[in-house]
Amino acid sequence: MPRNAPSATPGAPESRLRRDPHPLTPSPTRTHALPGEGEWSHPVELATAHSLAWLGSAGGVGMLMAFLLLFPQLNGVLGPLTYGRWVPLHLNLTLYGWLALPLVALLFRAYLPPKEWGERAVRAWSASLMIGAVAWLAGQTSGKPFLDWEGVSRVAFLANLVFLAGVLAAGLVRRGRTGEARSRLAGLWALWSLLLAVPVAMAFATSPRTYPPVNPETGGPTGASLLGSTLCVIAILIGTPLLLGLRGITQRSVFVTFGALAVHTAFFVVVGQGDHTHREPLQIAAVATLLVWAWLLPRWLGRFAWPAGSRSWLMAFLAWGGVLLASAVPMFLPGLLDRIKFTNALVGHAHLAMAGMATSFTALLLVVLNQETRLSDVLCDRAAFVLWNAGNAVQVSVLVGAGALEAVDPGIVFRGDPSITVLYMVRAAAGAAMLAAAVRWIGRAAGRRMA
Repeated sequence: MPRNAPSATPGAPESRLRRDPHPLTPSPTRTHALPGEGEWSHPVELATAHSLAWLGSAGGVGMLMAFLLLFPQLNGVLGPLTYGRWVPLHLNLTLYGWLALPLVALLFRAYLPPKEWGERAVRAWSASLMIGAVAWLAGQTSGKPFLDWEGVSRVAFLANLVFLAGVLAAGLVRRGRTGEARSRLAGLWALWSLLLAVPVAMAFATSPRTYPPVNPETGGPTGASLLGSTLCVIAILIGTPLLLGLRGITQRSVFVTFGALAVHTAFFVVVGQGDHTHREPLQIAAVATLLVWAWLLPRWLGRFAWPAGSRSWLMAFLAWGGVLLASAVPMFLPGLLDRIKFTNALVGHAHLAMAGMATSFTALLLVVLNQETRLSDVLCDRAAFVLWNAGNAVQVSVLVGAGALEAVDPGIVFRGDPSITVLYMVRAAAGAAMLAAAVRWIGRAAGRRMA
């Protein structure tokens, strides 16, 4: 519960959803605490420390990749560990380490598993990621971006997901033996059943016998697949403040926001699945409809009482997300996408999504989750905030500039043109600033945990 959240006041409108300080804490009519209620902070703190460590590792790999672009001869020095081996490592450490583990911490906050089992789940998650790292550097990959789990690493990661589901279920079973409200338990079991579908979906998606829909003209995703994956992210963004128990939401905003998500999901179902090109009006419309969330999502998130120190990350998230949505539609249009598909411009777009929007939301989540841990102010460091966001803004600008040069002259990168070299140097400097921010966060977290 954020320390500065407003308390209920007499005469508040009945349209306000009456919530406990946290939706999963004891109700005022109970005189006993839930089992594990004082334990959740330990696995949350451990998950935060691990996620920051993965952020630093991913940043270090990113810096190595920047130097390999500036000095291609280094690829020969590294033997088989050339640039192509480091790409999936950089992407997956960012996604499954830095961005995913805080969501696991959020589930700990909601399900209150036993302390020891929660911490084991964090270590199992990181262990599976280390197995994946070894496999990717060895060249074992499915070739599917962000679904690179192959062979032993695939088995390890799927087992990790099943183990996490079991740990969360253990928390619910323990809570069911108390006077916990049945409606709350039913809601959490319903969410758990959806979470149980994640390892099944991952097993299907990472199977060598399946491959996602492909745009036959670009080799990239279709409009429908972009819509589907984005709606999954939007559902997480909408549900996060509810699981955190933040106050301020109204019944009307719940109806509007969840109703829009339901309608949008129905539209996704009727949009043509399979292989489609970006020249089909329906595929363009699938991407264009996402613009409605540039209005709905800020209205939804802005209603909640975010704790002190978190609002700067909320504003950064809304800024990066707005730029991402505004650029997504024109970049998917015929003509422009045909020119920039395999250029640095799309790399810049990925930085908007992961280093910008997703990282800002992850930091926002961690600030709220750690209000009652020793890491409460780690991500509130102003210098690191500026280093990260300014560095990413420079990276995105440089990559878009390089992509524009490539659109005019597709061979400019391969000739080692001085303009590209200068841009890559600026990009490396910006990456160094972002890595410095990650190191500051890691150092602050280590200091708090050892104190």
